[in-house]
Amino acid sequence: MYTIAKRFAFSASHTIGGVPPEHPYARLHGHNYEVEVILQSASLDAIGFVRDYGELSDLKGFLDTTVDHRHLNDVLGHDQTTAEVILARSGGHPRCGDARHVGGVPTMTELVRISEIFGPTIQGEGPLIGRPTVFVRTAGCDYRCEWCDTLYAVLPEYRDEWVLMTPPQIMTRVNELAKDRPVLVSLSGGNPALHPLAPLIALGRRNAHSFALETQGSVSQA
Repeated sequence: MYTIAKRFAFSASHTIGGVPPEHPYARLHGHNYEVEVILQSASLDAIGFVRDYGELSDLKGFLDTTVDHRHLNDVLGHDQTTAEVILARSGGHPRCGDARHVGGVPTMTELVRISEIFGPTIQGEGPLIGRPTVFVRTAGCDYRCEWCDTLYAVLPEYRDEWVLMTPPQIMTRVNELAKDRPVLVSLSGGNPALHPLAPLIALGRRNAHSFALETQGSVSQA
């Protein structure tokens, strides 16, 4: 099992409701808080990450803009701001909480590492040959094939050319290329099955697109 961890700090004020007026916690006061994120995986991705630390920037941004140097009673919308209540609403344990239940903190968006998006062009191989296609080429692969003709989407030395994108960002680019018309979207790579594709496919289907997956089948997705 591989484990990575990162800590984020923020400062905030609060008062605790229900205590006697003379209780010190009834008065406005503040604390310096720490949030520790621990991620575990039985395997590494094609680059060698559990997850890229840069992908945690959304959480840091949330803390900075929503709770840092703010009044927790206002943020949470109630005056039950004891550590116990906050932990209970996060799953009951500081290391096992579900971020969706802590003051409405959104879960991390599943990002897809993209090498390139291009088209429409004509699919030139396979059972879908001849169909207009927009290619979404993901980055990273768990194989090193001698005949690979897209090493720029495989080898880690090209990682600086790859871009992390959300499903809406990818679909916006697909729609721009397709001029907002339904099109076949080929998910290629690298090995696209290394990435969380379900949100992207669901979004694309709502835009009337159809999908093809080009993969060697080494990784399955439920």
